[in-house]
Amino acid sequence: MRQGFTSTALAALLMASATPVCAQQAESARRFDIPAGPLARTLPAFARQSGQQILYPSALVADRASASLSGDYSVETALALLLRDTGLTYRRSRPNVFVLIDPSQRAEAEQLEAVQLDEVVVTGSLLRGVLDGPSPVVVVSRDQIDRDGHATVAQALAALPQNFAGTANDATLSNGGDRSGTNANYSNGVNLRGLGSDATLVLVNGRRIAGTGSKGDFADVSSIPTAAVERIDVLL
Repeated sequence: MRQGFTSTALAALLMASATPVCAQQAESARRFDIPAGPLARTLPAFARQSGQQILYPSALVADRASASLSGDYSVETALALLLRDTGLTYRRSRPNVFVLIDPSQRAEAEQLEAVQLDEVVVTGSLLRGVLDGPSPVVVVSRDQIDRDGHATVAQALAALPQNFAGTANDATLSNGGDRSGTNANYSNGVNLRGLGSDATLVLVNGRRIAGTGSKGDFADVSSIPTAAVERIDVLL
C-alpha cells in the first residue's frame, strides 16, 4: 500500500509540473493573420488573435496605420512588428495587458518636468501669521505687556521706539501733522517710522479692522481689549 501511494503521488507531481511547460510552449508562438490597415482596426484584431488586452487612448492611434502581419510569432514579437513604423512602442503592465506609449510625448513630459520656475512673490492682506522674511519683526508677548505694566494695547505699542509718538491718541482731538485728519473719537493710532497712521496696516488675526478718524483711514488699537491679546507682531 505504501509503495502504491508513493508511485501515485510521484506520477501526479510529474503531471502537474509538466503542464505549465506544455502551456508555455503552446503560448510561445501563435498564428496571426492581420491585414494592413489603421491601428484602430488592426489592434483589436491583434487582441482577439493573441488573447491579450491592449490599452491606449483613441487619440493615440488616430491617423496611424500598420502593415499586414501573417505568420507564427510570439505575442511580443507580433506586437512589435505590428507597431513598426507607427512611432509607437509598448510596455507590459500585467501578464496579459500591454499599454501603448508614444516615446515623443514621454520625452516632452520629461522636458516639462525639468523646467525651473521663476520665483513667485505673493502679497496678501489676510495674513495667517508672520513668516520668516527679509524684514525684521518685533514680537511683544503677553508676558512682556504684563511685566511692563501696560494697561492697553495702545500703551504697549507707544513704548516701541519704532512707533512715532506724534499720531492720533486718546488725548488729542487733532494731531495736526498726521494726515488722518481730525481725531473726533479720541482714538489711538499706530504710526510706524513716522509714515503716518494711515500708512500703517493693522491686522487682528490676519484681518483688517474698521477705520476711524474723520477720514476713517487709520485703525483704533484702543478698541482691541488687552485681555484678548496673545502677542503683537510688528513688521518693520
